[in-house]
Parts: sequence; structure tokens; C-alpha cells
Amino acid sequence: MIKKVVLYFVVFVISLMVFLVVLFPANILWQRVLEPQMNLAPMGVRVEKIRGTIWQGEALINYRSIISILSWETQGAGLIGLQLPIELKVVSQAGALKSTLAIRPAGMGVLIREAEIQLAALNPVLKQNKLSLDGVLLVKDLELQLENLRPVKADGMASWSGGDIAYPAGREVHQRNLPVFRASIDTQDGVIRLAIRDAQASFDVISASLDEQGVGMMSITRRLLDLSREPWSQNSREQDVVFKVKKELF
Repeated sequence: MIKKVVLYFVVFVISLMVFLVVLFPANILWQRVLEPQMNLAPMGVRVEKIRGTIWQGEALINYRSIISILSWETQGAGLIGLQLPIELKVVSQAGALKSTLAIRPAGMGVLIREAEIQLAALNPVLKQNKLSLDGVLLVKDLELQLENLRPVKADGMASWSGGDIAYPAGREVHQRNLPVFRASIDTQDGVIRLAIRDAQASFDVISASLDEQGVGMMSITRRLLDLSREPWSQNSREQDVVFKVKKELF
């Protein structure tokens, strides 16, 4: 009799714990655990409202007057493979994004299946730096792997429809219209490489890399200045590098 009582009690406790975990409110986790440890105010981010559970729910987020709805759904079956996949969707004034976040013991994986961003919606944020953008940024199947929050592998592609831009140049603000650009990112021998070129170029206009030691490098060719109608020596070739920077990022 006592064994049965103990067994029933253990089953009850386990069932209660599972019930609490499955239905634990996401807003309580945010208010009591996450929000005190994450100082989002300096970045201009405010979480206006959260509803649902830690396994499935939605959050209303305000980033400098850009309103977004973030929804998530956790795939508990992934625990069998020692990972926790979370389906994420973002819908906002600036566009939409669909991605999967996979949390593993050794790190984290992020897959942006598709994203479409209307860059003009970001101009209220960019204007303080005298910048403005136009056109549509598309991202497709961009995969990123992190270890200790450091990127170790990336692969995917993106494109920009082109359009009007404005940027500071000395005391002036230059307004230009640029063509379509395409970007690809891959990883070779532990080095993440980003290559960007316009639709008419046969070479990379912008190149960037990040090696295993956390050293980043970026170079820009004269063609980008030509497309922007910025002056440069005509004795050079359009594929010549006119700007190069190397910096330790991690």
C-alpha cells in the first residue's frame, strides 16, 4: 500500500512538473529572468507585450518606432537529438523573416530560410547618421553556426534590388542611385568569406572575411566609387582595391 502511495505521489510530481514546464508563461520568464539581465534600452528596443508559453508564443517589440511581432514555436522532439529547434517568424513594417534557431550543447545554429526587408522603413533609424536607403533586401537560406557566440561557419546568399541612397561625404550628403547587387557567403578552410558584386561586374566589388582567430578583413574596389560617381584616379583599374581594413573582432 505504501509503495503504491509513493508511486502515485512520484507520478503526480512528475506530471505537475511537466505541466508547469509545458505551460509556463513566457511573460513571467521574461519579466523575472531575462529582462533584468538584458539591458535593451540603450539599443532602443522595448518589449511591449508577451503572450503564450515558453514553447509557443508571440512578442510585440518596438525598435525605435519600428513595430514588429516575433512569434516562436519550440520543437520538443528535437531534444532526442540533443538540440532544441525553435521556429522564429518576424513580421514588421520593414518586412518579414522566417528562421530556425537550433540550440545545441556545443553551440548554436541559425538558419534564415527567407527574409524580405523594405530598407526605406529603416530610414527613421538611419537618419541620425545622415544615411538613407531604398529598395528591397532579400535573403535566402542563410545558415550560420556559432560556438561560444562566435561565428565559425556561414553559407547563403542575398540580393539588393538597388535604388536611391544617401550618405555623408565630408560636410555634404551625397545622393546616388545604385544598381542591383548580389551577395554570397561561404566558408573555406575555416574562413568565412563574403563576396558582393553588382549585376554587371565580373569580379567582387566588396570582399570581406573572418578567420578562425577572429580577425576580420574588408576591401572595396574602385568600381564601387565609379558606380557612386565619386572621384578617383583614372590611372587605376576598376578592380583595383581603393580601401582595405583589417581588425581583430574577437
